[in-house]
Amino acid sequence: MNPETAAVGAPSHGTRRRRPRLLATVVFYSLYLGPAVSVASLNVGYAYWLASSAALATAVRWLWAGSVVNRCAALALNATASFANVLLMISLHVQGAGFNPQFFFHVSWETLLIAKDVFAPMFFGCWAYWLLVSAWPGLLPRPADQPPRRGRHIAVALALGLALNAPLLSFGWHLAKESIDVRRALLVPKPSPHLALGTQSARKAPDLILIFAEALEATLSERWAFGADMTPRLSALADEGMQFTNMHEVSYASWTAAALVAAQCGVPLRPDALFERALGRLSFDALMPGATCLGDVLSANGYATAFMGGASLAFSGKGTFLAEHGFARRHGRVSLTARLPDPSYVSEWGIFDDSLFALALDELAALDADSAPFALALLTLDTHSPAGFPSASCARLGTGGDAGQPTDSAPALSEAQRAMLRTVQCSDRLLADFIQQARARYPNALIAMFSDHEVPFNNVLARPLAQRQAERRLRFVVWGPDIAPGEVVRPGTHFDVMPTLMDLLGFPAWAEHNLGASLMRFDSPWFSQESPYALRVTHHLTGVGLASNHAVTFDADGPLIEFDGTSMLATNQGLRLTDGAFALALDGQGNVAGMAHFPNRAGGAPDATLREWAQGRALVGISNNQAINRLLASGAPPGMMFFAGRLDSETLVAGELAARHTVAVPMKP
Repeated sequence: MNPETAAVGAPSHGTRRRRPRLLATVVFYSLYLGPAVSVASLNVGYAYWLASSAALATAVRWLWAGSVVNRCAALALNATASFANVLLMISLHVQGAGFNPQFFFHVSWETLLIAKDVFAPMFFGCWAYWLLVSAWPGLLPRPADQPPRRGRHIAVALALGLALNAPLLSFGWHLAKESIDVRRALLVPKPSPHLALGTQSARKAPDLILIFAEALEATLSERWAFGADMTPRLSALADEGMQFTNMHEVSYASWTAAALVAAQCGVPLRPDALFERALGRLSFDALMPGATCLGDVLSANGYATAFMGGASLAFSGKGTFLAEHGFARRHGRVSLTARLPDPSYVSEWGIFDDSLFALALDELAALDADSAPFALALLTLDTHSPAGFPSASCARLGTGGDAGQPTDSAPALSEAQRAMLRTVQCSDRLLADFIQQARARYPNALIAMFSDHEVPFNNVLARPLAQRQAERRLRFVVWGPDIAPGEVVRPGTHFDVMPTLMDLLGFPAWAEHNLGASLMRFDSPWFSQESPYALRVTHHLTGVGLASNHAVTFDADGPLIEFDGTSMLATNQGLRLTDGAFALALDGQGNVAGMAHFPNRAGGAPDATLREWAQGRALVGISNNQAINRLLASGAPPGMMFFAGRLDSETLVAGELAARHTVAVPMKP
């Protein structure tokens, strides 16, 4: 063959060298764009993420073609940016939203360990992807025939990549939103020692069995959702008890740990501390300093208390929270597994519900052996996202279970959705059986079932339910010996669960607490807000102070006190100030040094108690207690008063606070 002819048809050495480099570059860009491409189907608004990823990939490639220092910078930028991409991708796929308090709340070793088992393909796939992208620049050698890019080219690529970087923007929005929310928060004061926990009457209080049904919202019983009632047994049982049919899910109560806090304490998790806990700087109870919750009141009134849940108590800090708030006996995956006849019969998340209910009956027998009243709280697990973990005892249910073949009326459902509906039907049977057994064995007990939250975004059933989001409701039903069948249609939230249960147990002093109230006789305080879904609540006054040129604002419509741009509810008993006083004590620098609520009790002297607590400090407060009002004003005092300054001194400013009337009082602490 003629050498010249052969040379014409054969690729040159340069061409052969360029092809691997081109292939490596194409693969690198494809990998880098992967997270953005994967979420484009969820939200087309994230299309800008593609441009950001392409710009950052270009910056990494150009840096890699430079000096040793540039190459180190390329590796650091590449690993960091790709890791952030993975985190945002996970957040969007799992919860349908970017970075938020819920995401950071679950960033912990316990979450990683559970994700390894439950979400194994995603877990290992994401780690493999990140390691592959992080190491890929090593396959991008600098072409010998091209000079390194100038610094300004790299700077432009970096600026474009960071300006449009979706993870960075999402994280920044999270921090800014939390900062704004905390700054404009409505502060609920801590319970004060003046509010006694022990208020038990002479008679033996009823026992309590409280079931938190994992994501088993009431909407699953609506025929419009899936063509039939998916929980027919529970629906039939509900007709024998008191049904609360208008329960709403609200902010900071949409995942299990947050729901447990909201339903037991009447307040949501403190939003400004969630990120700190994610970094390991706060324990779970540090999010709820001083909060008075269901277990606190019951244990203080002589109840033997216990909690049982199939998942690990360490996950999301449930065990710490329960221990700090009145639950003397706490059982999770570890202790319950040891009590199983077959310790291998567990799911990736923990104990199956059929095992949990069998062990719960044993626990109830042990609690009932004591003469004290008991309270047992249960948290189910089988209906946990993403696709449920049905108990083996439900295998006999087949496609339709006790409800026949309801899913046949919804042919558009996928097989995964049908399987999850079978799990729901399984839980319907297990829960109904347990409730019937408990009612038969403990006829004097109050039994309550509450769905901890709605079906979350990452559940296979979420999309059909989300199509009619406004119609979704939580499940809350109570059975008891003195409870007649009926229906309560007042709108309520998680925050009303604890006060309602305390009212039904015979503790009327707790029928109003924090942001909740007994729905048996009160409207929910949450819905008295002009924009309840925008309300954010914190539980501390760190950083709140009063400068010498500032004024304190009082508003009877609430009632509210405002200074340093922060509004506070002037009560720890809900949004009503009923025959009592609330006061803030200021130190010499004008910072809040303490706060207390002074209810008027028979035989008490709230004016003397207030004076003793003040200890000569400047006070800011609101009162409609006549004894305290006589201390603040001469003559016939008005029904509701504001006060600011030191008692028995010329600095004290006090006056009438009429309904919907705001007064600004200059204050020099």
